[in-house]
Amino acid sequence: MKKVTFAIIGAILGIPLSYYFQSEMVRSKVGGIGGYFKHFGDIVKDGNLLGNVILSVLIFAIIGGLIGYFIDKNEVKNQSDSSHQQTPPKSEHEAANVKISAQQVSETSKDAIEVSKSFMSDPVGGLASVYLKLGEAKSLSVGILFMVITIILFVIGFILANSTFLGGILSILFMLAIVFVSLSVSRGMFNGKGTINSDILITGLSLLPFSVLIFVSSLVGVSYGWGFFAYLSFGLTYTILILFSGFTKIYQFSESKSSIFIAIILFLVLNAVNIVFKIIFS
Repeated sequence: MKKVTFAIIGAILGIPLSYYFQSEMVRSKVGGIGGYFKHFGDIVKDGNLLGNVILSVLIFAIIGGLIGYFIDKNEVKNQSDSSHQQTPPKSEHEAANVKISAQQVSETSKDAIEVSKSFMSDPVGGLASVYLKLGEAKSLSVGILFMVITIILFVIGFILANSTFLGGILSILFMLAIVFVSLSVSRGMFNGKGTINSDILITGLSLLPFSVLIFVSSLVGVSYGWGFFAYLSFGLTYTILILFSGFTKIYQFSESKSSIFIAIILFLVLNAVNIVFKIIFS
């Protein structure tokens, strides 16, 4: 049923994107974000924005549904292949539905620290070994924790750099969504190894260095110019290494195919941030 989930996600993403497509008309009347809200009702009355919203939601819902279809198809295939092989029974920890508790949060935090240490010491090979060690259940919880930390650091960095909370939260959410969807689509369409849990782990971990560097650069007052570019380059280097490790070691794609996917993901992420900046600051 992932096709339904991804269709809903696509529909939600289609709303702000349709608003961006219609923004030229608004900016011609009143500049800044205040103009968007002041004339929002007028545009809806004209029917222009409403039509764009409906069309955009339908298009992105269809795209999301197709993404979910390929992921479902790939996971069914993997389950069918594994049913013909004799596999060891799952451990109690992976089989049981463990309730969220202070102990579980503590264990997840320790696992996240171990993942970070392993990756810092071995940027390319560390991710795959840690993923196998964690297992599916722990990979999901650690990936979600990394996403939460990434969002918090990125938004704080935005605020420290005298930017807006809205700009920070929209930017990082778009980045996380694009990386996650890109990973899931790539794995599903090209029969890569791994599961949706590995997608979440790679997504959370890949953008964490980028967010850390945004936070640190803003904290020390370097939020523009060549100094900021140096921080940004360091974070993006680790992001690229994590994505490359995920594609080659977990999904088991060839290095040439992985390089193409990474270039596409970075292109989409940077353009998403550009769209958010235009929505907020134009």
